[in-house]
Amino acid sequence: MNSIVKKILKALIYALPAVSLVVADGMYFPFITGKSFLFRIAVELCLFLYIGLAFVDKSYRPKWSNILKAFIYFVVVIFIADIFAINQTKAFFSNFERMEGFVLIAHLFAYFVILANVLRDKRDWDRMLYSTTAISIFMTFFAFLQFFGGAVINQSNTRLDGTLGNSAYLATYLVFHIFFLLYLWISNGNKLKGIADSVIYGSSIYILYYLMRIATADDSFNYTKAGGIIFAIALLTIVKMCWLRFSKVFAKYERIHAFGLYVFLILAELVALYYTSTRGGLLGFIGGAIGASIIVIIFEKENKFIKKAAIAILATLFIIVAGFFVVKNTNFVQTDPVLNRFASISFHDTTQARAMIWPMAIKAWEEHPVLGWGQDNFIFAFTKYYVPEMISQEPWFDRAHNAFLDWLVAGGLLGLLGWLLLYVFSFVSIVRSKNFNVPEKAVLLGLFGAFAFQSLFIFDNLTSYMLFVLILALASFGERNLVEETKSKKEELSGATLAMLIGIFLIVMFLINYSAYKQNITLSKSLSSQPGGYTKNLELIEAAINAGPTGRFESLEQMDNIARSVISADGIPDKDKGDFALHTFNAFGAYNKDNPDDIRGVLTLGTFLTDIGLYADGIPLLEQARTMSPKKQQIYYSLAKAYLIKFNREKNKDDQDKAVAYLKQAYEFDPQMAEPRSLYLNTLVAIDRLSEASALLATIPDPKINLDKNTVDMLVGKGLLK
Repeated sequence: MNSIVKKILKALIYALPAVSLVVADGMYFPFITGKSFLFRIAVELCLFLYIGLAFVDKSYRPKWSNILKAFIYFVVVIFIADIFAINQTKAFFSNFERMEGFVLIAHLFAYFVILANVLRDKRDWDRMLYSTTAISIFMTFFAFLQFFGGAVINQSNTRLDGTLGNSAYLATYLVFHIFFLLYLWISNGNKLKGIADSVIYGSSIYILYYLMRIATADDSFNYTKAGGIIFAIALLTIVKMCWLRFSKVFAKYERIHAFGLYVFLILAELVALYYTSTRGGLLGFIGGAIGASIIVIIFEKENKFIKKAAIAILATLFIIVAGFFVVKNTNFVQTDPVLNRFASISFHDTTQARAMIWPMAIKAWEEHPVLGWGQDNFIFAFTKYYVPEMISQEPWFDRAHNAFLDWLVAGGLLGLLGWLLLYVFSFVSIVRSKNFNVPEKAVLLGLFGAFAFQSLFIFDNLTSYMLFVLILALASFGERNLVEETKSKKEELSGATLAMLIGIFLIVMFLINYSAYKQNITLSKSLSSQPGGYTKNLELIEAAINAGPTGRFESLEQMDNIARSVISADGIPDKDKGDFALHTFNAFGAYNKDNPDDIRGVLTLGTFLTDIGLYADGIPLLEQARTMSPKKQQIYYSLAKAYLIKFNREKNKDDQDKAVAYLKQAYEFDPQMAEPRSLYLNTLVAIDRLSEASALLATIPDPKINLDKNTVDMLVGKGLLK
């Protein structure tokens, strides 16, 4: 029974990297939730199988290492921080957009323990890395399919995002796998078997995917000539790899083909990385590659070829970087959408979101320096320390866009220390390890450096967390004594024990995942037309709201949208419209009672009520939101809109005066900002307060240049501008 459990456990571990390919089209946030639920369930199953194996075979029990100790410390600190979070529900369960919280941290820790203690020798780790490489080959094929128009790019029109839905996520994924390819190449030399198998598996998955998409084509997939060519390349690649892999005729050419295959795969993934247009990812890769090359050049004494290759790589990177700075201001660079993003990098541009969010994060940490605010509670810090200059950015940020600052805010100094200790002890483990040679150490250290650098500019996600835990476990493997084998007596895992463990797994899986999964599916269904009409949509959305904590607020947001659509629609009885309004009011009221510090619930309900004419109920909520975030212009806009609509209905001049006062206050936060200035000016003109508009206009240099065309036309029509 032990051997069967080991095989099943390893098969699951090797298959887990395929989670990154999951896009659950029938779910809310399909790029996030499907991956997350599958990862959780797979880890839970692996964990109980591992517990059974470790119970009867002491050699599989966790080995104390500095990395394990650091991970335990980190998990404990974050658990305590989440207990004391402003919103404990968000801290532990997160939401569908992120699917993080302590639930994810616990699963990542379990994943680390499983990897570090089940993959115990070089062959196991080679198989794991070849397995994740196979998935990256599919991802690269898919990225090229996106590039040539055969599949929709989800984040933008040009920046590749693969099956991850975000170009920055794909960039991080590719950086990891380029280094994995380098590690495997250095570790196994020009042997064809492992890498050829990866290519065969990855290409085969892509072939199956492409045939399935042709059979069930939808708006996200188009058959193109280029797509057909990529399909043909994948098919021919499989044929050739099988020929090379299993034919004795080509055995003597193994080294040449293996060399060419590694070079081709690395270049292909580099091209895909380039077209993500993600500056942090590409710069992180360059920095990591430079660091790895320097380590090899200084410390490698035996393999002259690898040392010369490192010198060549270092020289090439310096030439590329220096050459780019020489031509960065040329027309070619400025007109190319990818190159222009890199040319526009500036560490002094105060208009970039990060330049404003990072100081907010520091202020938030200063308020809670020891244990922070708890996971997924950054939104409260963002609300409190919001600066008016953020008006040109997205309305809400739930991350600092810097992984280290995110942990500083979430876990305070103690939490960030735990995260940094994972890097420190991994670094020490790799440097001291006798299981890695110098080039292998250089690549792994370069990967850590690349990931750390890009983490300065982006937050993590499930895929990057999985890959980070993978290299933590690989670094932990560096501490193992491969010579010393445990001689303790091994017992056989009984069928009854295994059945009991599977039963416990099913219970745990149900308790952790079922309610959130059901909530997600119900929410997704509520957003489409139902046989029972809009009343069925209301029934579904209420069921989603009450199903659990994970997607409660996201369900409320969609209830707000559905209610607005019903209330504004023609042909729906007033009674039904009133029912929707009442249900929305009650649902948000219950949420706001449970979460009094969440400004989004207060603001959304206040805006909804004022938009449907319930000013007595809505305006006090908007005023409450204003006290929670006193410099957020969006709230002032909502108050001004409410008072203007109220004035138009009731003709009370005080309401008009209040609306103008709120717009003026929003404008005065920074008179140079275009949006609040234009809104204030347009409103003054629209309500014929022309003397005030003229006074404001006099403060604007070159109005025809600094105002939008619609505003200029309005001013000309009123005779305020010639």
